[in-house]
Amino acid sequence: MKICAIGNSHLAAIKKGWDQIGNEFPHLELIFFGAHATDLRYLQIQGDALVPSHPHLREMMHRTSGGRDRIEGTFDLYLIVGCQLSFNRLVLGVMEKQGGADGTGVLQKALAVSLARSIRQISGAPILVLPGPYASGDDAEEAYEWNGSDSEMLTLKARYVTKLETLGRDAGFTPLLQPERTIREEYFTKHKFAVGGVRLSGAGDESTFDGYHMNQKFGAIYLRHVFKKFASATDQNSAS
Repeated sequence: MKICAIGNSHLAAIKKGWDQIGNEFPHLELIFFGAHATDLRYLQIQGDALVPSHPHLREMMHRTSGGRDRIEGTFDLYLIVGCQLSFNRLVLGVMEKQGGADGTGVLQKALAVSLARSIRQISGAPILVLPGPYASGDDAEEAYEWNGSDSEMLTLKARYVTKLETLGRDAGFTPLLQPERTIREEYFTKHKFAVGGVRLSGAGDESTFDGYHMNQKFGAIYLRHVFKKFASATDQNSAS
């Protein structure tokens, strides 16, 4: 089974996680297409594939995928990782009074959503969106620069989950939040998964920590979660 994983800097943790556990899944082939920040916005539909319209994106796709510069519509599963869809983005939108009355408009405009719509035009295969991880920090002020109350954050968290589900129904994807075992107190990622966080630009080490990018342990746990979710969905479809 071939799986296409597309993403921005958060894709690095997933790739490193696959490097760690891939030999346990010999029936799976993962192809990674990564790009910095929002460069994936330069993907365009060309026939039954997504192709880069910018030379820098073509170079990044070629490097991260092992020589490919086209995302074909023939994969069995598509993963979209990060790409502006995160709880942190919602919190920031609310603090900066962006995204409408409830702030969720910033999620609707996320690159992940437009990518899902584009993939849906070239393939009928399942699309899972893995949002950017919850921030890691001692408290909401440190992790999110949030000065409001904990109850307000919990309300935002519920609003976030609901909006992801709504966007998924509208754009043809299934949101898959990070596994519970990586989460602390509802909306923080546990510190041990943020230490040694990696990006596309290079490997992290034990001193690397920005609170937003996670390490290969996080990526491995998330991928196991993906495989379990996809296997369950496949079994249900076969039974029906």
